[in-house]
Amino acid sequence: MDEDIWTTQGLGFKSGGLSNTNTIYRRETKERIRATPFGFGLDLQELNLKQWTILAALGMTRGSNALKLTS
Repeated sequence: MDEDIWTTQGLGFKSGGLSNTNTIYRRETKERIRATPFGFGLDLQELNLKQWTILAALGMTRGSNALKLTS
């Protein structure tokens, strides 16, 4: 988090008094972590042939355009 403090000097009040005020500006940045459809931290290049076969079968049966077997 990044922070800046700005000081305003000589701020006047109705009573005639002067004051200094500090205003703090904070900036926060967020970053997306890349994920696969199967979760975070999965490296698709590390899958073996059996795991690829399972993913392909799931994709064919669970996908929105699932393959339909006809007799």
